[in-house]
Amino acid sequence: MVINRMFWPSLLLATLAGCGPAKDMPEFYTEQINPVSYRSELEVFDEKDQKVFYLLPLSGSVTKEKALWSGYDWGAHEGGINLRWNEPERSWQNTNSPGWFEALLMTTEQLKLLSPSEKYDLLLGQYQYPFKEFVATTPLENLRKGWILASLHHKEPTPKEIRSNEGIKVPFGSSDIKALLSLYYAHLYVPLNMNELGSHGEMDAGTFHTVLGNLIGLKNSSFLMGDLPVKSYASRIEDELPPAPGDPLGTVKTLKIRARIVLIAPSTENSWESVLGTPLQKNLTKDFVYYLYLNLDNEILKGKWLGTDRPQRIWTANKNKEFLPPLEFLGKLLDD
Repeated sequence: MVINRMFWPSLLLATLAGCGPAKDMPEFYTEQINPVSYRSELEVFDEKDQKVFYLLPLSGSVTKEKALWSGYDWGAHEGGINLRWNEPERSWQNTNSPGWFEALLMTTEQLKLLSPSEKYDLLLGQYQYPFKEFVATTPLENLRKGWILASLHHKEPTPKEIRSNEGIKVPFGSSDIKALLSLYYAHLYVPLNMNELGSHGEMDAGTFHTVLGNLIGLKNSSFLMGDLPVKSYASRIEDELPPAPGDPLGTVKTLKIRARIVLIAPSTENSWESVLGTPLQKNLTKDFVYYLYLNLDNEILKGKWLGTDRPQRIWTANKNKEFLPPLEFLGKLLDD
């Protein structure tokens, strides 16, 4: 019997179709690895910020000259910046401010005892003291917000004497100028560019680590955590874990990170001289522990806080370009 060669392929296919694994033979499955990396979509201040974990420094410190100094809160309960902080009695109520002739006869040491607002009025030859009255009659709470922004953008003021148009040498201590800056940035300054992360919910730990590495580690620039400026950070990898159920989609590696953050804290007292490099400069340290989930390209996909201590909000605001009334002459007192 001769079989036509044209029928061989059909016969072969029919034979193979009838064959298959035995019913008791196990089936083996090899998982296919997707070579496409899932994209990191963290909140960041700048879309160009680096998100690759291994390209972000594990530590950094802002080295801007004479910036990030401690300031006083100037509470309304003690008269705000109408407080004669350099006077032993620290008075602010019912204080009689000197007229032109009286101020002309006062010694430098006597003039030093006046409040920051009185000195500013004297500098401008305002002997009815309208700025002092403005401070007394305007609700000016929360000057902490003012000094932290000033500390972020301006060198720490140093003591100086400025001669008024009437010939009076008005002495300003470091705390006097800080007081004026604090009031300005808290109540008169209008930021043109303010960026905020974490204001609508919990701050993601991946976002936090990315901001630390970009702003402080790569750009030598601080930001505000809550209501205090960040000076430096140091972090370390404590563990490396494989992907686990519940990890963000695209996770190929999980890192456990411990980070220590140093913030600039408020001054507990005022001073005539600047405080940087002295015991009056106050710092606050906070420790955070968190997971970072990395994708195939080692980008940070997301983070997860471990423990209860975590930042709720981080933000930045641009530097003041010019000072507005009634503090339009404040720039003459600065060291920028």
